[in-house]
Amino acid sequence: MLALPVLGQIILLCYGGWSVMNGHIDLGTFVAFASFLAMLTGPTRVLASFLVIAQRTQASVERVFALIDTRSLMEDGTESVGGQIIGLDVEKMSFHYGNDNRILNETSFSIHAGETVAVVGASGSGKSTLLMLLARFYDPTSGGVWLNTTRGQQNIRDLKLTALRRHVGVVFEDAFLFAGTVAENIAYGHPQATQDDIRRAADAAGASGFINALPQGFNTRLTERGANLSGGQRQRIALARALITAPELLILDDTTSAVDAGTEAEINTALGRYADSEHMLLVIARRRSTLQLAESDRRAG
Repeated sequence: MLALPVLGQIILLCYGGWSVMNGHIDLGTFVAFASFLAMLTGPTRVLASFLVIAQRTQASVERVFALIDTRSLMEDGTESVGGQIIGLDVEKMSFHYGNDNRILNETSFSIHAGETVAVVGASGSGKSTLLMLLARFYDPTSGGVWLNTTRGQQNIRDLKLTALRRHVGVVFEDAFLFAGTVAENIAYGHPQATQDDIRRAADAAGASGFINALPQGFNTRLTERGANLSGGQRQRIALARALITAPELLILDDTTSAVDAGTEAEINTALGRYADSEHMLLVIARRRSTLQLAESDRRAG
């Protein structure tokens, strides 16, 4: 399409030159037509470029809307969480991907309010898969996960996903931040959160200190993926995002693996404050210092 103006000029030169040489038109007429064509070339190129961009944009928009319209493969439950969560039971839970060998085989354990439990294992042993099952990003192949509440026991399959994830917070190893302000990233997924809620979550995550030191504090704009922050700062904002609903169960997927010792100590201190008698921590870790969260909880108990 962008070649059309050039093609028009070639046709004009060939046909116009032949017409002048054979006396069908005079030289002035030929020059006038050539001038008109030159004046049209610029707008024509702009229009052609616009049409090309529009076609590419349409394809991108279709892919975005296809993603937005994608329905979750998880069948949503109908129940809300009844009362305060005081424990979690995993009963003979097994899981495998497709036809592969089982990642988890009849795994059973319990967590009670006030406890910190560490999960360790070699790469590929199913630690992150366990996280996905507890937050119900996947359903187990067999067995189940039960929440113990002040009003009884509930299978997480029966719960509405939005209700479950208000009570179960997850912090992944790769903290993904979006282009926007610090406050918007902390409140992401919870548009009803107030400024006080955002600040309390930042305090609980030990993030208020460095956030207030930013040029515009909580209104400082972040680039895509939070590239203008350090790894430790990104992790603490991600932790604040998980804590904004004060979930009874907080799951950490090796969140300190990419930070230095000083930042890790600050994050662990914040987590230690959060692990009180009303909350549970499940820590997936490789570092010995992170496992000390569970050991210190055991000594305190």
